[in-house]
Amino acid sequence: MPEEGIIEPHTDGSPVLLARTQGILTALESTCTHAGCNVAFGEMSGRTITCPCHGSQFNLITGEVVRGPAEKALRRLKVMVVGDEALIE
Repeated sequence: MPEEGIIEPHTDGSPVLLARTQGILTALESTCTHAGCNVAFGEMSGRTITCPCHGSQFNLITGEVVRGPAEKALRRLKVMVVGDEALIE
């Protein structure tokens, strides 16, 4: 697993954004709450990811909106590391 950045998860079901930011591993639902784009394809800067469609920004650790037009946070998912794998609930 990389020390920093977006990690491409292998999941069945809804799109997930898995990121390691400043040593913290976080899993968020990656469907933007504004228009449904996948924020995992956005640009990461520090603890923030910017949605590639309309520029909403989200905190990568909490999922909270940093800048709109989105008004709702991304849902945070439980993640734990077992060996070299991240298991997302």
